[in-house]
Amino acid sequence: MAEAQARAQQERKAELIAQLSIEQLDMMKQQVQEEVEQLNELMRQLRIANNKFVDSKIALNTITPQTEGQTIMIPVTSSLYVPGHLKDNTHALIDIGSNFIVRKSVEEAKEFFTRKIAFIHSQIAAMEKILSQKASDFQQLDETRREKLIARERVEVPEITSEKDRRADNKINEAPDEEDGNSSKNRDKEILNDVDDGSIKNEKVEKQESKEVERKENKENPECCPTWVIILIVVLIYLLLKSGNKKK
Repeated sequence: MAEAQARAQQERKAELIAQLSIEQLDMMKQQVQEEVEQLNELMRQLRIANNKFVDSKIALNTITPQTEGQTIMIPVTSSLYVPGHLKDNTHALIDIGSNFIVRKSVEEAKEFFTRKIAFIHSQIAAMEKILSQKASDFQQLDETRREKLIARERVEVPEITSEKDRRADNKINEAPDEEDGNSSKNRDKEILNDVDDGSIKNEKVEKQESKEVERKENKENPECCPTWVIILIVVLIYLLLKSGNKKK
């Protein structure tokens, strides 16, 4: 019956953990970790107290009727001891807590330390169970958080991929338009080039026609004589006149 209740409680806890967000899981992990640290500190203090009770019980076991009057080292502090003599070997002064000192017989003191040691052992065992449960809770929180992170990444990656696909489709759709624009630009350039070539050809034809017209005009209206002939005649006349003047 108890096992069934514990199992049902664990299932219920797992359902509640699964409903938490990643941020809430982080907070729960931090809280559980702090609780584990506190429990470990308490267990450390309990073990220190247990060791003291064990040492005290061992010291009582050394007291026998033969030890009366023997020299012993009496602890004043944890590190300071002074020599003394054992006067009464049938009784002992016991610190029962909060610096209350009680005189008990050796047997009663042994029973007191035995009860204290058993109590501390039970407390340590209970804390170990709690620590084990806390460790299980921490692991469950960590696994749930990891699963949620993986699920989030799986959701985000397809969104990024779909966005990239949309961008690629847009580029593909825009490419024909750009090609059409480029082809139309090329056609316009070709037309302009053709127009320029035509105008250049027309200019050349006009120049040739004008030259032919000039040639025809020159042929139809020739000069009486070339210019060089006139110059030669003038020079000869000048020379003749000059030679005639010298003879006179």
